[in-house]
Amino acid sequence: MIRTLVTGYGYWGGVMARNLLDHPDFFIAGVHDPDPERRAAARAANMYTFRTMQDALDATTPQLVVIASPIGTQVEAAMMALSRFAHVMIAKPGATTTTDLARIDRLAQRKGRVAVIDYTMRHAQGFREMQKQAAAWGKVLEVATERNAVGSRTTAPILYDMLVHDVALLHSISNDSWRVRSVDRGEHHLFAWLDTNYSVATLAARTDAPAPARTMRVVCTGGDGEWDQLTDTSTPTPVQASLTDMARRIANDDHDMALEYLVAATLEDIEAA
Repeated sequence: MIRTLVTGYGYWGGVMARNLLDHPDFFIAGVHDPDPERRAAARAANMYTFRTMQDALDATTPQLVVIASPIGTQVEAAMMALSRFAHVMIAKPGATTTTDLARIDRLAQRKGRVAVIDYTMRHAQGFREMQKQAAAWGKVLEVATERNAVGSRTTAPILYDMLVHDVALLHSISNDSWRVRSVDRGEHHLFAWLDTNYSVATLAARTDAPAPARTMRVVCTGGDGEWDQLTDTSTPTPVQASLTDMARRIANDDHDMALEYLVAATLEDIEAA
């Protein structure tokens, strides 16, 4: 079993901890969070807790650190974990710039460890099936995504809290070099238009929608399809599949950050537009 430290026990840290506890390949050695209420919640779930990252690393000597701390803290947490020869699995967005991503990548390679930003939804069975179909349909001509929420759980910008999912899915469905052409942003929405020499993509996210939506439509030269994340009830769940893939990557020393670089570059372009 892979001895694991979870850092950050908010909403997503709790989700990851529950799935790690249920997964046969992982053992949670401890939870780190500076917030006393969150540490209390972790202790109520029978997990050892630590106030500082340093104490957590010293006490647990983890093989893997799952980083679910707030945006802006993830890079330094990853660098601390890698410096102690732990693999890292970082919740999205992980690194919002290619410069920060390169720091993680270089240290991971120097330490001989695997670093992954966990774009969970690309492991969903429904998306994987559409991805496979799209590869058989020929060239991608059009991609349209819609990610609507009724309000927001966090104060994080829409780009890093919501649209990052669809940026990762776009790069997963197509290896083309996507260029950001136009961006429309407001307090409750973010729309981005991208293209290649022969393809177009529209990514839309809102936090003021009357009803939630999480869909992706792909049109290719030989067919088209749509994936609705909200109605996808496939098993294993995307989180379970993502953890299984992480265990595989650790076992195979699979440190491939090609997707991470593509996503980080697109996030930078959208932010700058």
